[in-house]
Amino acid sequence: MNRRPQHRIRPNRVRPNRVRPNRVPLVRVWLVVVGLALGLGGFAGCNWMTSGGPKQLRQGILVKCNHPKATLYIDERIVGTLSRPKGLRVGLSPGTYRVVVRLPGYFTRYVNVKVRSDEYQKMNVVLRRELD
Repeated sequence: MNRRPQHRIRPNRVRPNRVRPNRVPLVRVWLVVVGLALGLGGFAGCNWMTSGGPKQLRQGILVKCNHPKATLYIDERIVGTLSRPKGLRVGLSPGTYRVVVRLPGYFTRYVNVKVRSDEYQKMNVVLRRELD
């Protein structure tokens, strides 16, 4: 007897979604290239690029301190830590500024400094320990 092979009935297989590798759409790449070209091209005509760099202030203060972890404030804004042995040089426009040097456990120093054009005011701040 010849038997016909029976075909199996297969359930509908759901094909998993193919995961595509991350591809950046061509439009996005084009926008980035055009943006960079316009941005860098715009800098070529700027005065500060052709004149050798941004205008540097020729006046300000140079602050040195006996403790390397002291914090410098100018007009109630934090400027930085006085960690360099040569001091911290801050370029400022001519005028009067309130300079504060602070460190926990030490007395705070307050100094009013008048900055003149074309010169740096030198300050040597000595912090003393608070009494317990």
